[in-house]
Amino acid sequence: MKKAAIEKANSRLAKARESVTAIGSATTYPSFQSAWTDFLLAANAIYSILERGAKGNQSSINWFGRAKGTRRKDPLLQYIHHARNADEHGIAPVTELVPGSVSIKGVGGNAVHIENLVINDGNFRAEVKPVNGSLPSITLQRPTAKLISVTDDRFGDTFDPPTHHLGTPILENSPLAVAELAIAYLATMMLDAEQLLT
Repeated sequence: MKKAAIEKANSRLAKARESVTAIGSATTYPSFQSAWTDFLLAANAIYSILERGAKGNQSSINWFGRAKGTRRKDPLLQYIHHARNADEHGIAPVTELVPGSVSIKGVGGNAVHIENLVINDGNFRAEVKPVNGSLPSITLQRPTAKLISVTDDRFGDTFDPPTHHLGTPILENSPLAVAELAIAYLATMMLDAEQLLT
């Protein structure tokens, strides 16, 4: 593996990590989308760079063939790869905004009396009174981004959000959780690639 490829791929890993931080701190859907696209591009670039860096060394070529095979078979890595292709080469969205919601429920099915309810510019204020002595539960769900099925127009294949990674179920498949799992895998892959330095 060529040293220049390792250095460049590590810089893309750093960019992917920065993008994951931006995904986690995004306060608007457009800022999330920008960070998600940056993550997809940086993650894919690592593979492209290592593929070029492996040329000319049979051990590196064999290693990269196995790494690419894992990406083809693993649902999470496959999804990240094809979401990048869909984002880069297509026009359909690769994520979706789930609107926020407010839920006011009486405990045990009891009624709730709402005196006043104001939702203004993202702020929520409610005056509720218990009926039959039971305080209601109020749940506020902020808008969130979610992964959706993506179609890679280059191949015409559709890929659902991943439910497994390396044979283990994914308990939370939010964009942030999926990106964090991908980063952990890519960091390990980079350590393996560094062992092949020529």
